[in-house]
Amino acid sequence: MYGSLPHSIEPDAPGGKRVALEFDGGFDTDAAFGRMTVDLLKEMRAEKALSPLLLAPGAELGVDSDDGVFGWPRYEDRGKENRL
Repeated sequence: MYGSLPHSIEPDAPGGKRVALEFDGGFDTDAAFGRMTVDLLKEMRAEKALSPLLLAPGAELGVDSDDGVFGWPRYEDRGKENRL
């Protein structure tokens, strides 16, 4: 499925410095981007940036990779730290 994707990328880090990331099979892309997304959502929640989205009491945030390798929160931990 991902055979045509590049095996390295160079995103900009804070301060404009470029950081090379090599994908040699030892880098867990799902976990890296999943954790980044979770951290971003938590920051946005703390800054009330998600407030306009509150449509129902008890709304929760969740992050899953398309192949099921990464998921937050764990099913049994829902509602503990992912509530809006």
